[in-house]
Amino acid sequence: MVALNAPTTHNIRVKLDISGKATNRKDYQRIARALLIPAGNVSGIIEIEPNDDIKREGTEKVIIKLAREGIRGYTVKRAVASVSIIDND
Repeated sequence: MVALNAPTTHNIRVKLDISGKATNRKDYQRIARALLIPAGNVSGIIEIEPNDDIKREGTEKVIIKLAREGIRGYTVKRAVASVSIIDND
């Protein structure tokens, strides 16, 4: 989740830098390169939904970093998060 300290009167587009061993669209459902927080809201959610396959890959990590640019008037705190996708094969 990306949270603001107060509601905004305009849409906020937070750019995302996505990295890690897990691959966008291959190992998990597509994550856009930006998160839109609509005007009047205080948060937006980035969902990571793993794709099931029969390939043995071990545990793979997704790392998401929030870009500081394009968020005029807001300070980015705790700008990096990660999640591990555990292989079920």
